[in-house]
Amino acid sequence: MQEIFIAIIGFAILLASMVGGILWVPFNLYLDINKEGQKFNGMYRLAWLGITLKSDDIFAPTEMDIPGKKRDEELIRHDSSGDSKSVYKRNIPDPKTLMEALPPAVRIFKDIVRSLHIDVLSCRVVLGLQDPVDTAVTCGYLWSLISALKLHKENIFIEPRFDKELLDGLLLVEIRTKLIWIFLAIFQAIKDEKLRKLIRNIARG
Repeated sequence: MQEIFIAIIGFAILLASMVGGILWVPFNLYLDINKEGQKFNGMYRLAWLGITLKSDDIFAPTEMDIPGKKRDEELIRHDSSGDSKSVYKRNIPDPKTLMEALPPAVRIFKDIVRSLHIDVLSCRVVLGLQDPVDTAVTCGYLWSLISALKLHKENIFIEPRFDKELLDGLLLVEIRTKLIWIFLAIFQAIKDEKLRKLIRNIARG
């Protein structure tokens, strides 16, 4: 009997160690994105303990992939009465419920963002808007965001283009986080009555 009890304790300790390792060892997400003119390509890789768990290419859909007529037909649903309903109008929460749940949702979102460690390995953005003033202001906002996120500026280049409308660039970034913080954020969301009400509201649609 004592041997069985010791074996159970040992198994519980081993299981707790495994769960703790999964929760505390950081996961790494690598993003490699490149856009030049009409061409867009990229890839992502999710790794844990140096082991690749998932990797795949990232491609943006083109107009050839999604015909406009077919897309419009997918966005509109006709009910039995003949009225047209946009699918985007479904699952919209009650405005009062949404406003009540907004503060705790923002707080949890900030907690998740603070748990992310972003390391920009390389970033280059070429940005041009229709108006030179808008271009300069937008570039200023981007630099403010970079400073707020405390990113390494030596690897980031933002090139404004005042002569034409343009958005090109490349991004190579590594994002590290621990699952423990994600689980804690989910736990906080489950505890909050206003967020639970919002989730039920969306689920009912």
